[in-house]
This record gives sequence, C-alpha cells and structure tokens, in this order.
Amino acid sequence: MMVSFVFTIALIVWWTFFSRASRKERFGALGLIVVTLGATWLLRHDSMWLPWLFAYAIPFLSLAFVIWAVATRRLPDRVRHATMVATILIACGAWLFVRQNGINGDHQAEFGWRWSKSSEERLLAETVNEPRCSCV
Repeated sequence: MMVSFVFTIALIVWWTFFSRASRKERFGALGLIVVTLGATWLLRHDSMWLPWLFAYAIPFLSLAFVIWAVATRRLPDRVRHATMVATILIACGAWLFVRQNGINGDHQAEFGWRWSKSSEERLLAETVNEPRCSCV
C-alpha cells in the first residue's frame, strides 16, 4: 500500500510540475480528480471505509490516468480532454458498483457487486425459511 501511495504522489508531482500538458489540462485534471474522488466517497457502499480509498481506488485511478496519458499523447487537445474526463469518471465511477465483502488472511479485500446479497444476508434468509421445531 505504501508503494502505491508513493507512486501516486510521484504521479501528482510529475503531472503538476513536469508534464508537457497545458496548465489548463494539468490543473483541470487535478481538480476533476479531487471532485470525482469526493463524489465517489460520498456515494460509496457503506462497507467501503477510508483505507479502501487509499489502497484501491486511488491506485486504480492513477494507473488508468497513466495509461490514458500514454495512449493519447499524440491526439488533438479536444480528444485528449474528452478522453481524460471519461477516464477519470469511469475509473472512479466503477467503484460505485462494488462493495467490500471482507478481507482475507493476506489483507486483500474481497469485493462483490453492490446489489448482490452479502454472506450475512444469505445466511439470514436461510434461517428465516427453516421450519421451526414444535417439540413439546
């Protein structure tokens, strides 16, 4: 987790100060990233806690952003801007469809679809449908 955090900070520093992108594109991207991550945090499933944001969402967004920057470096500005916005929105918005089912023994989160029943909900549904013993 710390390695991804360091790479994310390095990416932000590079993008802000050393990239050849226009000033409008650099600060527009950072602003959109902050707003989109904030909206994702507000709309997330209740099972997603703050460590999820740092351990999964931000590194996922950073990787998508780097792939976008490399793939679109020779495209016209209008196309770059549109695809940049789409990349940021998709990379953050994808997290709105999942929830955290728990953490395994290797400290890796297990995710499931947001709308599917959790293990606890399935277990409770089974116990409700079980016949009760009318032993006297």
